[in-house]
Amino acid sequence: MLMGQVLAKQPEGDHSTIPLSSVIVRKIFVRLMQDLRAAHLVASAGYATATGTIVSAIAEIAFEPAWIGTDSKRAHDWNEHEQRKTTLEGYKKRRAEVLELRHSEISERTEVLKFEEVVYESLCMLKHGNPVYQKGLSSFEANGATTFSPIPAPTSNALHALTFSMMHACRLCLQAAMDVIDLSRPGTAEEIQDLVDQTARLMVKIKTSEMATSLQNNNFEVMEFKAEIARAAISSPLNIRKSAE
Repeated sequence: MLMGQVLAKQPEGDHSTIPLSSVIVRKIFVRLMQDLRAAHLVASAGYATATGTIVSAIAEIAFEPAWIGTDSKRAHDWNEHEQRKTTLEGYKKRRAEVLELRHSEISERTEVLKFEEVVYESLCMLKHGNPVYQKGLSSFEANGATTFSPIPAPTSNALHALTFSMMHACRLCLQAAMDVIDLSRPGTAEEIQDLVDQTARLMVKIKTSEMATSLQNNNFEVMEFKAEIARAAISSPLNIRKSAE
C-alpha cells in the first residue's frame, strides 16, 4: 500500500513537462512493486527457492531509482540502452555509488556494503541451487524416511529461507520507496512527511520482526541484522528529508 501511495503522488503531465528521469524512476519502481507482490505470492505458497530467486532480482534493482535520480544523462542512456547481454551499469557499481551518497563515513559505508553483499550472495545461492542451501530444501525426514515432493513442506529450513528472503525484499523496497520520496517530493510538506513516517515505522517493524523470530542458524548467519545498520537505513533518509524542508 505504501509503495502505491508513493507512486500515486508522483506529478502528472505530458512528456514535455515531466523529466525523463522521473519517468524512468517510475518504471523501475513499478518493477519493484511487481516483484515484491510476486515474491509474496510465491512465498505464501511455500516455495522457498523461487522466492529467493525473485528477491535476488529485487536486490539487483532496488538501488537503481536512487542511482538514476534526477540525472538526465543516465535516464537518457537507460532509455536508449539496447545491449541484451549487459545492463546499463553493473549492479555492484550502482549499489556502491548509492551507498556512498547515503553514508558519508567510510567505516559505516564499508560495513553496510559488506552487509548488502552477504544478503545478495545468500539470495543468489538460493537462486542457483547452491548445495549449501538446496540440500536442506528439497526433501524432509519423517518417520525414519526421506520424502521428496514437488509440493513444498513447511520445514525449518524452508521457513528460514522464506522469512530471510521476504524480510530483505520488504527492506530493500522500503529503502527504494524512501529514495523515490526524496527524489520527487510528492505532495505537500505534510503529505511528504506522512509518507516518510510510514516508511520509517515499517522499517522498525521489519527490525522488530527479525529480532522476534530469532532466525540465526549456520546457513543464515546474515540474519544478524546489526542495529547500527538498521538505524542507518531508517534514520539517514529521514534526516535528509527533514533537513531539506
